[in-house]
Amino acid sequence: MFIRRMIDSFQWVLISQSEILRHMYFRLKLRVTTLHPQQPDFPVFNMMFRSFLTLFSPIGFLLSFTTLFATSSTLLWAEAEPIRTHYSTEQVSPNVYVVHGPNGFPSPANQGFMNNPGFILTQDGVVVIDPGSSVQVGRMVLDAIDKVTDQPVVACFATHIHGDHWLGNQAITARYPQAKLFAHPELIKQAEGGEAQNWMDLMIQLTQGATEGTLAVIPDQPVQDGDIMNYGEISISVHHSGPAHTDTDIALLVSPNNVLFSGDLVFNDRVGRMDDGTYTGLATTLEALIALSPEHVVPGHGQTEDATLLEESLRLYAGIYEVVEEKFEEGLSDYEIKPFVVERLSEFADWGGFDESIGRLVSLAYLEVEENNF
Repeated sequence: MFIRRMIDSFQWVLISQSEILRHMYFRLKLRVTTLHPQQPDFPVFNMMFRSFLTLFSPIGFLLSFTTLFATSSTLLWAEAEPIRTHYSTEQVSPNVYVVHGPNGFPSPANQGFMNNPGFILTQDGVVVIDPGSSVQVGRMVLDAIDKVTDQPVVACFATHIHGDHWLGNQAITARYPQAKLFAHPELIKQAEGGEAQNWMDLMIQLTQGATEGTLAVIPDQPVQDGDIMNYGEISISVHHSGPAHTDTDIALLVSPNNVLFSGDLVFNDRVGRMDDGTYTGLATTLEALIALSPEHVVPGHGQTEDATLLEESLRLYAGIYEVVEEKFEEGLSDYEIKPFVVERLSEFADWGGFDESIGRLVSLAYLEVEENNF
């Protein structure tokens, strides 16, 4: 395992040694997007910075090479330890696998791992979906793949902008630099515009440094609703019905297995956040996904089940909006509406985060109702 990690890290040095300098740049809190140093706020500085990288990248390589072999406890820089807990890999359908993360929020205990990375074996290679929140999680996903196949990873999809789902890209491209990274074009735009750095900082803060060493390798292959990607006998269709959980969401239907990777459009046994979303848009999206009649639904968080997960999510979020809209028309304020929502959604009262989140979810729905009725 140690040798594999050393090889992965050495490959990463060979293909991207300048990222070490960029990482140092980020840690000084200067506003430059990872892998994309162009930033209109600092045009002169960025021109000098790119010149510095071009001139001194061989020196950076030598320094990185020396660091790599000089220490056994850290790789390239002060990098946090690998994922400590063993998570089993579940085969949910022939050639389709999921590593179900713990159903919580990023913390030191889970080291930032709490989503559901998936991978699909095809005749053309392995396709990964949502490789997790950090380089450490991404390596764990690669370890899981290694136990099933020796095929290379040829593609990796990110279901939405939230970094707990895609910052593991770094580990994928370290070992497989030819792997293509797919995402909605709005995800790419937002990540390049600063969200990548925001999520790296947030994960480090929430995990108390457990994701340290992670760099944002931003997807560069945009996909749209209706796109179909073929990998041998497997096809993956892209579904996007507009803003929902975020304005960057894609759901991926794997055929002929009829497995739907929903990203955070669906949670299981946990309430999702709606700060970046829209209730009406999410309802429209869930109705469209229900019409696909998937056999298995892999949620963004929680256990894989059948299509009833889609129906549950629709009842939850549409229910919040419907009660808020009804009581808004009666002239009630958001805090007055909350008890009616709690009563309507009693079937979800034992879901993780319900008590802590329901007040904010009602307030967000109230703002959306108010906007839609303005």
